[in-house]
Amino acid sequence: MRSTIVMLMLLAWLPGALAAPCMVPQYLATGKPSPCTGQLLPEATVVDLLRIRLLAEQLQVDLDKAKADAQGTADAVEVFRAIDARECDEKLRLCHGAVVEVVKLIPAEAPWYVSPWLWFGVGLAAGVGGTIAIVRAL
Repeated sequence: MRSTIVMLMLLAWLPGALAAPCMVPQYLATGKPSPCTGQLLPEATVVDLLRIRLLAEQLQVDLDKAKADAQGTADAVEVFRAIDARECDEKLRLCHGAVVEVVKLIPAEAPWYVSPWLWFGVGLAAGVGGTIAIVRAL
């Protein structure tokens, strides 16, 4: 009986001991013996997977950096827009103030009865009329 148990134990241990190292990735179900010895993945596959994982992590870092840069750029654009709006408002106020000052410097148009041409015409008419009146009176 003991020999049977020892023999069964040896038979159970033997396939695992005689199995070849893994050359291709193997699927291992829970409770099943390993189909090969050592690692279930060949070293080259593990190295490739580690390179891919490292590349994925580097790409994630680059993506996070790009997102941060983009957010910083968006924030900078908003700041520049705010500064540009303030400068534009200030320039508009200065231009409006300059226009108001120039308008103040332009003399207001005098009323029609202050025009020298009107009084020239009135004086000419009065002179001609007075001259005719004096000539007829004589």
